[in-house]
Amino acid sequence: MSGQLLATEKVQTASAKSSARPFLLSWSHYVFLLGIKNPDERSFYEIEATAGNWTLRELKRQFDTSLYERLALSRDKAGIRKLAKKGHLVERPQDILKEAAGAGISGVG
Repeated sequence: MSGQLLATEKVQTASAKSSARPFLLSWSHYVFLLGIKNPDERSFYEIEATAGNWTLRELKRQFDTSLYERLALSRDKAGIRKLAKKGHLVERPQDILKEAAGAGISGVG
């Protein structure tokens, strides 16, 4: 919750600095956000997209991977945010094998 408050403060600060530009995201961002029915979730993505300077593609990716829900359910919110920013990093060959097994891909031809 404190992360969301911090993001809100960043948005308010950015808003105060750019009073000439009332909208901090593109038209396409807002069109996408309007499709999110839950007002809390919509607000979360608007704040995060603004604070993180997300492109529309990044916003859609974060939404499609349910960042809001994962953060709401997770105890490791910092870890989820790290994954959201960097994606899944392949550190060992076993990581690729786990991904392939999870996707139903077998090494047998």
